[in-house]
Amino acid sequence: MKKTFLAAGLSVAVLAVCAGPASAQLRCYNQVAPDFRMICSDPGLRARDIEVARLTNRLTNSMGPNSRSVLAQQNLSFLRIRGACGPNRGCLRQAYDDQIQALRSMRPGYGRQPYGGPPPMAPTYPQ
Repeated sequence: MKKTFLAAGLSVAVLAVCAGPASAQLRCYNQVAPDFRMICSDPGLRARDIEVARLTNRLTNSMGPNSRSVLAQQNLSFLRIRGACGPNRGCLRQAYDDQIQALRSMRPGYGRQPYGGPPPMAPTYPQ
């Protein structure tokens, strides 16, 4: 009886440990776009990607419709920039760092414009 509970406990622990990294890598399977392949192969870029997703989700859940529209424009701009980076690791890092900063500035009370306008959009990079 004790062996059965021990085996079941170990199985649950192994599944819990294995599920984390595997689930994070699911979206990397069979990616062909150069930017995705670089992001999937670089732990630092993957961490930045997770941070962008976390911040975006948090903001989306706390914003009204008008602010969500600004957030959607910000995200589209970021995706264009990220795609234009291709497999350039430095360009991707900079794009992610800029997006993270832009998203953080959209949090209520952080980086608010004195006139109450929308936060600045992410910069565009020359080709």
